Amino acid sequence: MKQKFSGMKAKFIIIMVSMVVSFTIALALLWGSIYTDQLMDNAIDYANEMTELTNNNVDSYLKKARLLAYILQNNKTITKILAKSSYNGHNEMYNDISEMGQILRMGMTGAEYLENIVVVSENGMYFTGGGSSVKIAGDKLEHYKNMTDGEEISFSIDPAADKYDYSKLILIKKLKLSEQSPRAWTIMTVNCKGLYKKYNTAAGYSSAMLIADPESGEIVYDKDMENLGLSSSSELGDLSKYGTDNSYKIGRINHVKTVVICNISEVTGWRNYIFIPYREIADSYDNLLSVQFFIIAAVVVLTIILSLSLAKHFLKNMSTLITGIEQVDADHLTLECTIDSGDEVELLYHKFEQMIERINQQMEAIKKNERDKRKLGLKALQAQINPHFLYNSLNTIKIMGKMQEANPVADACDALICIMRTNMSKKTYHTFQEEIEYLNKYICMKEYQSASPIKFICKIEDGLENCYILKMLIQPLVENSLKHGGIMNDPRGYITVMIYSEGDKVQVVCEDNGIGLSEEESSELLSTMKDSAGIGLFNISQRILLHYGEEYGVSITGEKGIYTRITLRIPRLTEVGGEDD
Repeated sequence: MKQKFSGMKAKFIIIMVSMVVSFTIALALLWGSIYTDQLMDNAIDYANEMTELTNNNVDSYLKKARLLAYILQNNKTITKILAKSSYNGHNEMYNDISEMGQILRMGMTGAEYLENIVVVSENGMYFTGGGSSVKIAGDKLEHYKNMTDGEEISFSIDPAADKYDYSKLILIKKLKLSEQSPRAWTIMTVNCKGLYKKYNTAAGYSSAMLIADPESGEIVYDKDMENLGLSSSSELGDLSKYGTDNSYKIGRINHVKTVVICNISEVTGWRNYIFIPYREIADSYDNLLSVQFFIIAAVVVLTIILSLSLAKHFLKNMSTLITGIEQVDADHLTLECTIDSGDEVELLYHKFEQMIERINQQMEAIKKNERDKRKLGLKALQAQINPHFLYNSLNTIKIMGKMQEANPVADACDALICIMRTNMSKKTYHTFQEEIEYLNKYICMKEYQSASPIKFICKIEDGLENCYILKMLIQPLVENSLKHGGIMNDPRGYITVMIYSEGDKVQVVCEDNGIGLSEEESSELLSTMKDSAGIGLFNISQRILLHYGEEYGVSITGEKGIYTRITLRIPRLTEVGGEDD
């Protein structure tokens, strides 16, 4: 074996150099064959990136519109508001405007160029998110409504008012409320400037850009027309001569040879035109070619130098290690060599040395571990089930339930999906709104399990919905009331959760009118939180202590036969930082 190994140094150098030289020659041949096509590839990729950017940005607004519509359609309070045609007083009207406005403003959060969201009903109810363009003219509003027949989400383009303005993208969606409710619509206004809010100039082209709606003939957006020597996009004339499908053309615009790339947006159907001066494509490619030539030459030289160095040092240490390993046998478990090279060979040497030292002591342990592994592996295969498979399966059952009009089955699946999504989430915190939604789904599942209704009331102070709380901090309290409070056996029983602020703190109160706790029982229950005797309350107490500090915690009060009240004191958090992973 040692004799065979002695020739590895020469073989190593020959193989490394041959590979690099062969690669260089193949690269040169390949580069020559694709030279002409490569001139256009960068420009086409650049245009595709611009189109994809538009699609992604428009798609983000479409998703926001669908999500907002889903929230509005599934909120019973909102449905009641949209069903109204008049108000009995200012207080009722103010409450409706405030509640609807809060949801619409949440829908506008995080969308920089979303100018406004408007919700209107057939009965004349009109609500706005408070952005610009608050009121929509009556004739335009009727036009938007008529566009939604047969369409999930309809597009409309409002042209710019002047050269300093931008066109507006209008997304209209009809809300699917109950059959008894009047029809309603949600209308989102997006400044088209946002479609290219991250205009990519990384390619270094002095390009111009134009988006046109072929159906309406409107220019949705244009940028940098001065790079073509034009004052506005109107000087281009008939756009169809520059292409009507996914293709590119080379022609002259204002006496300058220009590459015009036309892409059709899969999301909107718009035509995206990118205008790039041809000389910039060629110049940038020539510069790239020169840089790559020098890089390839440098790589060849460095490869030869490194091959010589590695063959001298690495293979020498490898030879020493192999000689030492050959001397190891069943009667001589000692590695008779020393390697101090500071590389991977030294690491292999130390690992092999450690293996020899432990081999006798661990032989029986290895055999036992192998038997245990086979047993555990079989059990793992029997018990293994992917949580995402369960989640997707429940979604399928939910859809099948709706298709079969088995609404209780669909609702139960929906509740369990929400519970599984929260349990599977790796987040440490979520908002009170998410916690309340989780509680409602949990109560829903308990009702299905017990086949009896549970009176559950949750009240939260305005402004706290988007504050943060440790995930699933309230649910064990509600579960405790159901399990130990006797609520399930009392038709008059109820559970109330109240969330309100006290200065910079938040009080979370869970109260039930079940069997109640005496003062002695409350004190005894509090004492169990000092150890693991009371698993649920102990867990809550320890989580609060760990994440919030000693000034926060749990208190318990009650009266025998009347009520039990558990109060959590936690800080008011409007943001949680980056530990939620």
